[in-house]
Amino acid sequence: MPLTFPDPGKATHCVANCCVRSGFDPSRLASAQGARPPTYLLPASLAIVRTPASVIAFLVLAAVTAPDALAATKSEHQLWASTTLFTRPLTSWRLLGWLDLHDRKRQDSTLLIMRPALGYQVLDRLAVHAGYAWIPTYVDEGADRHEQRIWQQLLFNAPAPAGWSLSLRPRFEQRFADGGNDTGYRMRLWARASYALNAGVLFVLWNELFYQFNDTDWKAAAGFDQNRAFLGVGLPAVSGARVEFGYLQVFTKRTPDSHMDHNLAINLFWTY
Repeated sequence: MPLTFPDPGKATHCVANCCVRSGFDPSRLASAQGARPPTYLLPASLAIVRTPASVIAFLVLAAVTAPDALAATKSEHQLWASTTLFTRPLTSWRLLGWLDLHDRKRQDSTLLIMRPALGYQVLDRLAVHAGYAWIPTYVDEGADRHEQRIWQQLLFNAPAPAGWSLSLRPRFEQRFADGGNDTGYRMRLWARASYALNAGVLFVLWNELFYQFNDTDWKAAAGFDQNRAFLGVGLPAVSGARVEFGYLQVFTKRTPDSHMDHNLAINLFWTY
């Protein structure tokens, strides 16, 4: 059966509506920076999930061609742990619930994330979510930092050959942080491929690109922001749960020193 995709015009209109409600004009920012408006990202990104090979090619190329990756001058090893809950409280209304919690241990600080959302199952393979995020960073020596976000996302689960699972998630964030009054606008594009091995074991590969649309007075810089690449395995846990663990490489572009961090990631997923 041929693979069909949501109408690009409708998808673009959806992202544009999110931008208008947040007060963000992507066309104006893109024109000022001499770039194509970010609303074009969504139709192009959905087209990548036609085959497992194309998704894997995107994941690998994105991981090894992140801008300025070879210029990273700082590195550390971290532990990232997360729990993500998925629920469908009102099946007849196609409503969805989402909550992800994170604990990230760094050499001199601990970052926590609490990110709840409500969603709607638009199609069998397409869901939309909108939510809030609170991100405190507790510094061992120095002032703690806090960030808050409003965010919207599409989650598309693509048809795939037997044994394969393919997903794509564009996420748009409006960011508010201590030390400034500006709102930061950032797009994240996450793509995931997994293959089922024996006894419920999964081989998992995913990559996420971050692009910041504007400079802010709290030091967020416009342009490529970071890239995360994960390689690991997934194991079934109790009923409705699975755990994925593996290596997570995080390249973050900063001035004057960028970072290339090597992390152990442990992620627990619950569906009920």
